[in-house]
Amino acid sequence: MKKRTWLVVIVSLLVMAAAVVVLNLTLRGSRYETAVAVRAHAVARGRLEDRVSGNGSFKPRTSITVAAQVSGEVKAVAVREGDRVDAGAVLVRLRDDDYVLARDKARAALESARRGVAQSLVTLRSQYRAAAASLADAKVALDRNRELAATKSISEDTLQRSQSAYDAAELNAQSLREQLALRLGAPPSAEPQLDASRDAAVVEASPEVEQAILAVRSAEDSIRRCTVVAPAAGTVTMVKPSVGDLAAVSTPLARVESLDDMLAEIQIDEVDVGKIREGLAVEVTSDSLIGTTLTGVVESIAPTISTVGATRVSLVEVRITGTAGGAGRPVLRAGASCSGRISANVREDALIVPISAIVTEESLSYVFALEPTGKSNRAGAEVFSLSRREIRTGTSDVTDVEVVSGLAEGDRVATGSLKLLRDGILVTVRPEEPLP
Repeated sequence: MKKRTWLVVIVSLLVMAAAVVVLNLTLRGSRYETAVAVRAHAVARGRLEDRVSGNGSFKPRTSITVAAQVSGEVKAVAVREGDRVDAGAVLVRLRDDDYVLARDKARAALESARRGVAQSLVTLRSQYRAAAASLADAKVALDRNRELAATKSISEDTLQRSQSAYDAAELNAQSLREQLALRLGAPPSAEPQLDASRDAAVVEASPEVEQAILAVRSAEDSIRRCTVVAPAAGTVTMVKPSVGDLAAVSTPLARVESLDDMLAEIQIDEVDVGKIREGLAVEVTSDSLIGTTLTGVVESIAPTISTVGATRVSLVEVRITGTAGGAGRPVLRAGASCSGRISANVREDALIVPISAIVTEESLSYVFALEPTGKSNRAGAEVFSLSRREIRTGTSDVTDVEVVSGLAEGDRVATGSLKLLRDGILVTVRPEEPLP
């Protein structure tokens, strides 16, 4: 009886041990069966281009609005919108009758000023000669009276009157000499030139004649400004006045633009403007150019940030250089909307992962790398264990990011919806999306 009891106990223990082993194997098998299916991507090297995009519009490099520089009635309009003109071509003519009359009056005033200066030279020179002669006579009389006074032949009063007459003649001659010297353009103390050989030059250099000449030039300039011309070659894109209209000073009359030399003015967000520099390649598209992509380069970057709507942008001017594929350059229309994509940074041999594989928390970025477990589920799918790895990123584009550190070529990472993934959980790769 006792032996039978021990036998039953031993058999029971063996049955229980077998059950534990079977249960353990069953539980371990079910753990791999419950692995989560995820999308995955193999880390590889390739070309990565960081592009900065923005919207804007086409504008001509040169756009000049021509305004009236004098007031007057519009006499003729010589161009229409769309006309191509050369520099100096007549755009608008204003009536110049009043300015012609003002010029004629200024010319008459100039001739009168010239005659006045010439007459003053003749008069001063004549007066100076007469004063010099009077001074010489007074000197002779004074010397004679001094001799007579020495012999008591004349009174002291007579001698004094001779001295006074001489002093007055000397003062008058000195005053006329100084006036003549100044009129001749010489220092007051200089001996004036008594011949008329330089009178023509003196007349033209006189202040009143120079002022009259300026008045004539001003009137002639006003006449010239009545003919409004194109300051540069281009296309007339605006003609404002009609014949008979009154144009005041600064009234816009026409606009001339260089439509064959267009720029694309792109608005770049202030977050991205630090990535670009002058000379970078740009692709430009426009709704007005269906199926055509233009090529260009960054020509200038505005030094200031402007507020446009709810965003803050910097204006970037792009010089159009041609079309993608080498096709002929299409006609560009000023003001047409466009979009620009600037190649800010190109890496030819970058280690690349999709943006969808990266999780960012505060200043840290990490991925979930797939570590092989050496096991497969019943369906034959390989089972992996997720390993959270911190990475450092570099250049990026719309879909991919360069990994600077934390991963190696050939590593596999989970992509897609990563919110439910955790470090250490088991996963399989979705069969419909096998690893590359």
